[in-house]
Amino acid sequence: MKMFNRWLQSVRDYTGSSKLSLAGEIIISSKQLSQILMLQDVEKTLISKITAELRRQFSYLQIKEQHNVVETSIKFYTYEKFIAETQFLEKFRSALADCLCCLNETDRLKACVSVKGAILNTSFEQKFIFLSKESKVEYKIIDRKEVGNFNDISLHRIKVYGLAAIFGILILYNLYCLYAYIPDHDPSKLLHPVNLKSAKWKIDI
Repeated sequence: MKMFNRWLQSVRDYTGSSKLSLAGEIIISSKQLSQILMLQDVEKTLISKITAELRRQFSYLQIKEQHNVVETSIKFYTYEKFIAETQFLEKFRSALADCLCCLNETDRLKACVSVKGAILNTSFEQKFIFLSKESKVEYKIIDRKEVGNFNDISLHRIKVYGLAAIFGILILYNLYCLYAYIPDHDPSKLLHPVNLKSAKWKIDI
């Protein structure tokens, strides 16, 4: 069932009305800036759970953990990916805020966000950044421009609808051929009776 849901979500995203490019990270360090971050098992488990939840919510993003000497990062990346989510910026902001809240509530960890990207829809393209202060996350539109009628989204939709129309025509054509091929539409008439008495062969036992 999970595989089917993932496949269905992939189809929805492929036929989506937005195209997303994004790069950034959640940076996790020690609250004591003079100390090197050495994660405890419970902290590693918390970070793994956060990463897994982000992957579940944003399957169209590449998300991975990176452990350095001084800090740990949860990195995000995608390039010109079609998505079906129409409120991506607010959904992503809320998810990042929840992550920072969980991490900053711990005794030893301090987290912040640095993300930038661009999102294109049928009307305009927006460039954005995400920034944080403590557990508060906000995004800001730093550039916005209108796009013409024949932009990447429109051309992509024409391709998707064209492929869907061709696929539908092929299905109808094959159903018609199957319907026309069967005599009187009775499948039993496809099997011809065999007269064993007139057969010129025999089986030796």
